[in-house]
Amino acid sequence: MKIKTILLSVFVIIFLTHYSCKTQKKKTIVKKNVDIGVKLSPGTCSFEGEIISIEKIKNTNSNNACSKAACIAKVKITKVLGYGSAFNAPMGSGKVIKMRFKYTLSKTEKLFPNKKNHLPGLKVGSKFKASVKATEEMGEDNPVYTIDDYILL
Repeated sequence: MKIKTILLSVFVIIFLTHYSCKTQKKKTIVKKNVDIGVKLSPGTCSFEGEIISIEKIKNTNSNNACSKAACIAKVKITKVLGYGSAFNAPMGSGKVIKMRFKYTLSKTEKLFPNKKNHLPGLKVGSKFKASVKATEEMGEDNPVYTIDDYILL
């Protein structure tokens, strides 16, 4: 009987020592961005929004795309999806922000025939998902928000 007790005690000690000394796995916290697994670039914010108004073309004599199609719109932020590091202009749901669209608000096939992924164009009321860059520019009180690509919702 003593041998059984001693063996059981040794087994319990070995069992507890083995499992209590195992290192715990570290849990990684992952922020969800526009696409799972895609890390946002520094200085960007991923969001869902809606076009509230579109500014008229100001300069039609230039050779750039913004002289041929509208590039500036007021966008209502409906949902912030995530921030890249160093994004210095926090945005919140419901906020209306003036934004510049690098490839205009028009369809891109004619203006940018060599663009790999063409954009469908946006109009007042269009809902979309995008990442925006906020940059400080001389002579501007507010950051300049620029969108490259977007996805219609």
